[in-house]
Amino acid sequence: MDYFDHPESKYQGDIGLLKRRAIQADEVIHIGKEANNIDEHPLKTTEAQVFRDKQSIYNKILLIRQSDAEKIGVGRSVLKYIKDGIREGKKINFETRAVKRLLLRLE
Repeated sequence: MDYFDHPESKYQGDIGLLKRRAIQADEVIHIGKEANNIDEHPLKTTEAQVFRDKQSIYNKILLIRQSDAEKIGVGRSVLKYIKDGIREGKKINFETRAVKRLLLRLE
């Protein structure tokens, strides 16, 4: 096993608690279009990132009754379309008006 004998280049020392090596950048090299002018664009730090458990949401949407969907303004054909898409394994657009209403119903 070469792993045990392989020297660790990121740390100083060989045995025990190792300290990270200090590095010093000699120059800055632009690596491409994506990185150019990165300092000139503001970060979107005011918007919270939302993570959803899509499968859980899909399962809950599948359980919504037609009468409940109609009460919140989601018509029969739209609900059927959304449910059919879920059953067929398609991705659902969470930004559509109908899906947003269903998500509010689930909260």
